[in-house]
Amino acid sequence: MRRIRFQFVLCLVMSIVFAACKQEDSVFEARRKLSEIGLEFVESDFVTQIIKGDELSVNLFLTAGMNPNLAVDISKLSKKWQERIFENYGFPYEEEVIDLPVLSIARVCGHTSIASMLIGAGAREAEADEADEYFRAIAKMASGPDRRFKELYKLQYLAKKRQELEKLNLSSEE
Repeated sequence: MRRIRFQFVLCLVMSIVFAACKQEDSVFEARRKLSEIGLEFVESDFVTQIIKGDELSVNLFLTAGMNPNLAVDISKLSKKWQERIFENYGFPYEEEVIDLPVLSIARVCGHTSIASMLIGAGAREAEADEADEYFRAIAKMASGPDRRFKELYKLQYLAKKRQELEKLNLSSEE
């Protein structure tokens, strides 16, 4: 009887060790695959793939150990991605530092399968719900009956675009 218990415990320990090694292998394998497709295991690449809607890459990032509760400082993303996120919320990007959960980014970009993937990996929905509610309220104010608020956003957005065009014209003249 003791021998059977010993064999059972030994088998249990070996299966735990094997599972841990297998998990470590899958993390290493996921990071290798990310590298093969030209992505680094960094937050900015993870967020970019979420915005693009690349399910395979997002899955690799999560398998490789990326945090599904990552809150992104939007100001660190490229202007292209900043504008795309905020256009989906319904108003132009403001130059403030805003931490936005990656789950919110997936939702606002319409990538429901990626949002489900993030939730399955442990993303906290309450934080994303809070961020979504805040930005929807801002968008509602920007498009609501108070036209002055909407016009202010519009003028601010157009002024930024005009400045960008002027910078491009100046740089092309040099």
